[in-house]
Amino acid sequence: MFANAKYLPACAALAAALPAADASLVNGDFETGDLTSWSNSAGATVESTGALAGVYSLVLPGGAAPDGNVSQFITPLTTPATASLLFSMADPGADANRGFNMFLGSAGNSAQVNLRVVDLGNDGDGDLQVFDSASSWQTIISDAVVFGSTNSLSVSFTGYGASFGYDVAVNAASATGLSFYQNHATDFTAFDQVLFTNDFGVTGFTVDNVAVESASAVPEAAEALVFLLGFLGLASHRRRA
Repeated sequence: MFANAKYLPACAALAAALPAADASLVNGDFETGDLTSWSNSAGATVESTGALAGVYSLVLPGGAAPDGNVSQFITPLTTPATASLLFSMADPGADANRGFNMFLGSAGNSAQVNLRVVDLGNDGDGDLQVFDSASSWQTIISDAVVFGSTNSLSVSFTGYGASFGYDVAVNAASATGLSFYQNHATDFTAFDQVLFTNDFGVTGFTVDNVAVESASAVPEAAEALVFLLGFLGLASHRRRA
């Protein structure tokens, strides 16, 4: 048994107090019951019926809904960072009909990663695509999205500017080493905006548990905790000597 078990509650409290994620994205779980901290021009609502997690989820209407978006700016991140969320959507149909549509933006310019879900084969499984600089869509993960069910998506930026790149995961499938972009990848010098849109006739979809994590935050917390545990172990050793 750990010799300094009596210190574990204090260590746990310290670990909880240390930052494990970037805290600048507010109300990503929508548990305020409204769109506090989000801009909304999409006719979106926060609803409890059919919530993907917790009590409330964000719902963007489809069909004849007004074209627009739900977005939030965050403190610009210039170190590796990951945006993650849960989403559910209806089958958008075949070919270029799009369902879920998400933009991840860069500070102070129009550079962005533009992701959408379509059903290219009209086979009932969603395909994840990203827009590239040649004004076309690239399929990066096929048949990974389950329509009408809760799906998980994460986009992990590995570099910005000249070293721009990112990895994407949908449920159990992933694509790594990507560099597709819209509007000047070299201008993607930071990550500072999350945006969902029902523009372009997007099928309605639900979003929850939106989070942005800085890769540098977790190691800092872990290092501090390891230091504390080491210090307590050293103090205990000295008392026994």
